[in-house]
Amino acid sequence: MPLGWPRPSWGKWQLRDADVINVQRIPAEQANYCYGSRIIYIDSQSHYALWEDAYDSRMNLWKIALVAQRLVRSASLGYIFGPVTSSVWDVQADHMTNVSTQDKYGDDMLADSDAPAEYRNLIAYSTPAGLYAILK
Repeated sequence: MPLGWPRPSWGKWQLRDADVINVQRIPAEQANYCYGSRIIYIDSQSHYALWEDAYDSRMNLWKIALVAQRLVRSASLGYIFGPVTSSVWDVQADHMTNVSTQDKYGDDMLADSDAPAEYRNLIAYSTPAGLYAILK
C-alpha cells in the first residue's frame, strides 16, 4: 500500500523537542480493552501530540499516526497552533486515513475574532445544550 505523507509545499517543517508518554490502563481495568498501550510523542512547547503508536491488547503494533500541527495567524492572537494534517495507518488492517483541517481551496482554521460573527456564539457551539440543539 502506498503511504501518504504531507508534502513540503504544505508548509514549513521543523524538528521539535518531544516528551514521550506511554499510556496504559491500570491492571484491574485492562481486560477486554482494545488498546494495550498508546505511546504519544508530545511537543514539549505546545503540548500537542506529534506522533502516536498504538498497540493492541496483545501488545502488537496496531496503528501509527503522524499528527502534523501547523501554525495559523490570528489577527488578535498572533500565530497559534490549531490546524492539523494527520495520517493514521492501521498496520493490521493495511488501511490508511489522511485528514486535514485545510479545505481544497487552501483555507484553514479560523481562530478567535477571525471566525465569522455567526459562529462566535459560545453557548450554541461549545456547550452540550447548544450542540444538542444543533443535532435536533
